[in-house]
Amino acid sequence: MQLDAFLYLVIVVCVGFAAIKLKLLPSAVTDTLPLLLTNICYPAMILSLFDRLSIADLKSVGLKIIVITIIVTLLLYFIGKIVLHKLERPQRLMFNFMLGIGNVTYVGIPLISIFFGAEGVYYALIHGVVQDMLIWILYYPTYLGKEAKDKVRLFHNPCMIALIIGLLLTITHLELPSFLTYALNNLSSATSPVALLFLGAIIAKFGLLGWMKSTPAMVASAIKVLAVPLILFCVLGLFTDSYTAMLMSILFACPAPIISIVWAEQYDGDVALSINCCICSTLLYLISMSILLSIVSAFGLILL
Repeated sequence: MQLDAFLYLVIVVCVGFAAIKLKLLPSAVTDTLPLLLTNICYPAMILSLFDRLSIADLKSVGLKIIVITIIVTLLLYFIGKIVLHKLERPQRLMFNFMLGIGNVTYVGIPLISIFFGAEGVYYALIHGVVQDMLIWILYYPTYLGKEAKDKVRLFHNPCMIALIIGLLLTITHLELPSFLTYALNNLSSATSPVALLFLGAIIAKFGLLGWMKSTPAMVASAIKVLAVPLILFCVLGLFTDSYTAMLMSILFACPAPIISIVWAEQYDGDVALSINCCICSTLLYLISMSILLSIVSAFGLILL
């Protein structure tokens, strides 16, 4: 099943890539799919996440995961702002976002399910929910900027509206009608294939091996996938058990998220850099973490 999930990721990206190369879809689809994701799929995903994972569940099962996720994400966000402040805005936004947020859903969970089992996947989902909220509360306003018109756009954005509605429904213990929940769940399920098709299409448009010529992308990927989790594991090892320290390190090592490409496309960012970071960090993550976890589990160095 885990292999199927990974192959699904590869196949759908390849379908998007082939669709552009074979002209089954126009290249302009890379301008349309980000709007579909941002205005329909992501809002539906946010609401369905709140429907599936209540605050009570988070408190009783994953409070430790929640606290670590919030603290580490905030630390990485502010460290990034300080360290990267001299870079041009598109590069600064990309590297800061990549430093704190990872592609847990499409890349991390298939790998985690192999080595950590169902319990690890559940904790990964909790981590993902918390980071989804931080994405739209913290990083998205940063992408929009400080202009007054952008502040208005922020609260008119479907994702922010979905986040507010989800929080209100959870706090008040209200439930959406079953037919609406069913529709949202189905729209949410479209997020993964649409995002992966978009990734394939954008790779076809900008090139598959461009990351090999991008030193910034390779350096950023090494920091994200190797340096950050190593430091985090050493620090968390002082305060928590080895299982939690390893799991959280693997989660924060997850590669640059596809949404970084979506935002770069929408908000005049560095699309080529975003693609290079996404591809390079994904390949590095899959190779390095697979080898690391195989060694760890084989020699029983850490109880997984």
